[in-house]
Amino acid sequence: MVKAARIFCDRAEQESIQIDWNGCTDHLLILVIKIAFKDFAESDGEMNAARELVGFLSSSSQAEEILLSKQMPGSAVKCIQDVTTRWWSTYSMCARLLRLKPYFYLMEAEGVLP
Repeated sequence: MVKAARIFCDRAEQESIQIDWNGCTDHLLILVIKIAFKDFAESDGEMNAARELVGFLSSSSQAEEILLSKQMPGSAVKCIQDVTTRWWSTYSMCARLLRLKPYFYLMEAEGVLP
């Protein structure tokens, strides 16, 4: 991203166009998303709960095996771990959690998940 920005600024300078560099787009997007989640009252604690669920399933091989056994053989998937510096990993984690939601209900009913 930084190299792409340098090339962009260099080409703009060659064309005599003034450009202000405002930083890495990925990092700016992360900052905006963090602000949005903090300001949205209905999301209070939701991301922490999602990360805790993924952390539990990633650290418990038994719970992860139960999750995989509930799904169709050949198309079973695990949770995706979130990385705070990558906005798309948060998106991927949430998208995967939504896909696995019906299985979480089953696991909760069986007492595997709190």
